[in-house]
Amino acid sequence: MFTQYTARPTFAKVDIDALENNYRAIQRHLGDDIQIMGVVKADAYGHGAVAYASNLERLGASAFGVAFSEEGVRLREGGITRPIVVLGGIYFGEAEKTMAYNLTPVIISRANAEATIRQFRNLGVKNRPVHLKIDTGMNRIGLQPHEAVAVAKMIRDSKVLYIEGLMSHLATVKADVGEYYWHQYKNFTKVVEDLAAEGIEPPIIHFANSAGSIAVPKPPFNMIRAGVILYGSYPSPEFRTFIDLKPVLTLSTKITQVKKVPKGSLISYEGTYQTPRASIIATIPMGYADGLNRLLSNKGHALVHGKRVPIVGNVCMDMTMLDVSEVPDATVGDDVVLIGEQNGQRILANELAEHCGTIPYEIFTNINHRVARIYYKSSDLKV
Repeated sequence: MFTQYTARPTFAKVDIDALENNYRAIQRHLGDDIQIMGVVKADAYGHGAVAYASNLERLGASAFGVAFSEEGVRLREGGITRPIVVLGGIYFGEAEKTMAYNLTPVIISRANAEATIRQFRNLGVKNRPVHLKIDTGMNRIGLQPHEAVAVAKMIRDSKVLYIEGLMSHLATVKADVGEYYWHQYKNFTKVVEDLAAEGIEPPIIHFANSAGSIAVPKPPFNMIRAGVILYGSYPSPEFRTFIDLKPVLTLSTKITQVKKVPKGSLISYEGTYQTPRASIIATIPMGYADGLNRLLSNKGHALVHGKRVPIVGNVCMDMTMLDVSEVPDATVGDDVVLIGEQNGQRILANELAEHCGTIPYEIFTNINHRVARIYYKSSDLKV
């Protein structure tokens, strides 16, 4: 079925048709007048940044967001041509790299602005595009609102940098938007107005992240940053009614051994699971080193022959055991799905996240690079 193989049959399969569905669903929700920045940091949330960005570029994404400059370098070396915004800012000494790979820095503080101006001035650069980040309530990185005008004027007057974009980041958005959204929106809008009064009007303004993009019927400003929604996952379950997304990634492997064990057998390290009956135990070549969280021990499930089977015993570094007693014909070589769909049954990343007390973002980004990525179109597989 698939044309790429590794010696170990453990794959993260990325459905390009599902990605296209999600991108177009987001654009319909926004309207054609709002641009989409595809956030592909952390190797596109574990989906493979170059391949993902290549397809988003084909679909019309206006720009890409990465956390650090080295992620932007990999995109450029992979052939990506659209603007790449370094959301975490650049570090001292990275100006030449930024120029060489045409990356757009985000300015996060006065000191960062001064250092960036100094670096680019030493390179003889003029009017280098940057985005200015305002901290409206996340209290992470960014200028505080009262600093914004002074720093923006300093940047403008330097003639070394040009404020192409203005941005902030939402700390929390609920399905009904919530009070804190409006608190941040008010703070940000005030900065936009104060800058305009000084004649500083960046052509690109982006405020909404994934949650903010779909919770508000018409997100403000002219660009949004789409992250986890591009990957077919919702910021939280209550967002499902807002937009129809399709999961993009399937995490799968194959059974490598099946054995029958008597009642009372202890499974895996520390014997944390004892079989309550004579059982059939299947071993798969995937463990916590691949991103299958150890917190799924005796909690998570997999799909075998379209049936849910429990993970039993502690998840090992490279292997995991499943109780396939309810699938007595399971055998070596059978497909096993940890995230995704099989014969009409589905396990979402959100489910794994709930078991682990985390969020789907972490589930995706923890999928290790030794798990081969395979890119395909589900439409090509239909008879």
